[in-house]
Amino acid sequence: GGAIAVSDDDMLEHMRLMAPTEGIVVGPEGGATATAARHLITNGTLSPDEAILLINTGSGLKNLELM
Repeated sequence: GGAIAVSDDDMLEHMRLMAPTEGIVVGPEGGATATAARHLITNGTLSPDEAILLINTGSGLKNLELM
């Protein structure tokens, strides 16, 4: 296991990106998860050919002001 830190700007960017590209409205925690996955793919920790499951525990509907 492990953990990485992501910036607020990257988290918000991925939060906003997921609605039009994936069809889901995620909260900040979902944006952070997507950002972390992107970083791990970029640095070679994860392979883009792997099946990767991201768990989103909240709805972006609670945070529409961030969209």
